[in-house]
Amino acid sequence: MANRLESLNIDLQQNPGLSFGEHRTAGIVADRLDAFGLEVLSGVGRTGVVGILHNGDGPVVMLRSGMDALPVLEDVALDYASTARGADPDGNEVHLLHACGHDADVS
Repeated sequence: MANRLESLNIDLQQNPGLSFGEHRTAGIVADRLDAFGLEVLSGVGRTGVVGILHNGDGPVVMLRSGMDALPVLEDVALDYASTARGADPDGNEVHLLHACGHDADVS
C-alpha cells in the first residue's frame, strides 16, 4: 500500500493542474474511489469529485481535500519535481506546482 501511495503522490506532483483545470487529477481520484466501491459524483463545482460510502445509519465523516496547483516554478533538483506548465486565466504560460501539498492530501 505504501508503494502505491508513493507512486500516486509522485504522479500527482509531476502532473499538477491549476484550479478548474485539474481534470486529469479528478479522473484519477474518481477512478480510485470507484475501485474502492464508493458512489462517485464527478464535475462537482466543475472539477470536484465526491465519493460516498454508504454504510447505514450512524455518524457521518467528511474528508475534504484541495487538488489544484499554484502557478509556481518548482526550482529543486528532485526526480519527482514538477516540470508541468499550463495557462493562467489570462492565457499566460505558467509553471505548475503543488506548493500547498495537495498532492499529498489527494494521495
